[in-house]
Amino acid sequence: MTVLPRLPKPLSRVDLAAKELVSLIQSQPHLQTLPSERTLASQLGLSRNALREAIRQLELQGLLQIQQGKPTRIVQNLHHPITGSLALLVRSPKARLVQLFELREILEPKAAALAATRATSSDLRDLRTASSLLSESSSTSEAVTADIAFHRAVAKASRNQILLLVLESLIEPLEEAHSKGFQALSPHDPHPLQMHERILAAIASRNPADAEAAMLEHLAHSKKILRLS
Repeated sequence: MTVLPRLPKPLSRVDLAAKELVSLIQSQPHLQTLPSERTLASQLGLSRNALREAIRQLELQGLLQIQQGKPTRIVQNLHHPITGSLALLVRSPKARLVQLFELREILEPKAAALAATRATSSDLRDLRTASSLLSESSSTSEAVTADIAFHRAVAKASRNQILLLVLESLIEPLEEAHSKGFQALSPHDPHPLQMHERILAAIASRNPADAEAAMLEHLAHSKKILRLS
């Protein structure tokens, strides 16, 4: 008996409408709000009901923000659905911190290695700016903001959009971890700025192995400061 291959399930009208909307947004990267529902339905050849449901679907996924009486905003906060689940999934703050660093040790050294081979001149400027902001910070909140900006810039320079999205999904627990880290930092501990400069130097010199090693060492120091190792 011949087993026929299973055919893919056809997309619903709402899924097709969502796909059309995503294509429209991707084709116009500077678009900040969607055109009116009537204009979109006519432009894309969609029913207004399917279009309305597709907009709701993309809002739940973090791509759009519906505003009552105003045009729908394109926000691209695709990480928000993940962010809201973390505290529910891992309720213990200490366990969240441990698991956060386990994930970071898997992702961020590789991101640094990729950045060393893929970073553009614009990426290097972003890394230097974040490093300068950290050196000029005068409060814990400023230091945390600059510290996270550096790690985000490394992920961005890796040119891996999925990796960047995962990091963005961890911003809230990262802020918590970095805040605790700066508060626990002693004069005898290596300052994160020193670690960042080593990572930046390796990326700028196009040395993936050194960039990966420097990031791994940076995370190990952070774990030690937070008493996670």
